[in-house]
Amino acid sequence: MSLPAQIAAWAATLPAVEKLVLLCLADHADNSGRCWPSIARIGERCGLHRSSVIRSIKALEAGHISTRRTFGRANHYVLQALDSDTSRTGRPVAESDTSLTETGSPKELVAHGDSTSRTALPDQSLSATTPVAQSDPNLLRIYLEPPMNLAPKRRRVKGAVQDVPPFHREIYMAYNEICTDLPEVKEWTDVRRRLLDARIAERKAAGKPADKIEYWRGLFQEVASSDWLCGRGRSSDWKANLAWLLKPENFAKTIEGNYNANRSSNGARAHG
Repeated sequence: MSLPAQIAAWAATLPAVEKLVLLCLADHADNSGRCWPSIARIGERCGLHRSSVIRSIKALEAGHISTRRTFGRANHYVLQALDSDTSRTGRPVAESDTSLTETGSPKELVAHGDSTSRTALPDQSLSATTPVAQSDPNLLRIYLEPPMNLAPKRRRVKGAVQDVPPFHREIYMAYNEICTDLPEVKEWTDVRRRLLDARIAERKAAGKPADKIEYWRGLFQEVASSDWLCGRGRSSDWKANLAWLLKPENFAKTIEGNYNANRSSNGARAHG
């Protein structure tokens, strides 16, 4: 992390999202203002979608950063406020809140409440003995404290699977799409994974195409048409959910059509 880069980023006048991305780049930058975090890394740190990160970077290229794109690798970013090569060429170092010293290094604005003072920053990191820190101890505290993790924290469900198998994800997304009257699946737990694996293995052993998404979409369509499973026409608030459907006894009754809305007088129409 470069302290001059952090100060330059804080002093920039930008929309909130673009300033957040600029602060993230400054947090990764070295003393020359260079960094190369991936788009995914920036999005994770800022709590932003990939497209929002890309739009912000393009906007920042108008005067705050320069980008060198490389195929198959992370982009290389340079914060123009700290790039000495940019300063010598006469291109804008930053917006109107920066100027150059006699040696060609950037002179940054440091905010103090509602007013600002122009303070030349040395190449060394800020310390308790520098004039800036002595004049305003709060400034030292603000810039030397570890940066906040701005990405929103997600509550982790006990037993949640971190890497959901693609076919499992496809199945529970089909359930969410079709069974709109039933509780939505938001987390894929280890218990649900084991139940689904067991049901897939059982139906494949019985000669059914349980390894195809069409099998599960057909099953969920029958579940969605069942008034009993969806809690329609009953005083009770109970409804089935995917974990309940995947339990052995319940799954057997479901595929046999015991809950089907189109049952005939001599039994249920089985899904298989």
